[in-house]
Amino acid sequence: MCESCGKIIKSMIKLRSLKDIMSPLSNKCPFCGKKLSTSDFTLEVEEKTDVLVQL
Repeated sequence: MCESCGKIIKSMIKLRSLKDIMSPLSNKCPFCGKKLSTSDFTLEVEEKTDVLVQL
C-alpha cells in the first residue's frame, strides 16, 4: 500500500520480494507517482482457509 495515496499497489497469493514487485513499476507508485523505497513497506500476511489446491 502506498503511504502517500493509500492505494494498494499489489496483492499477492505467493510471497515475493519487494524488489521484484517494485522493479516493473520503476520504484514509483502507479497511482500517485511517489518514489517508493523497500524500507517504506511492511508485509501483512492473511491466512486463507478457503483456497483450493489441485495436485
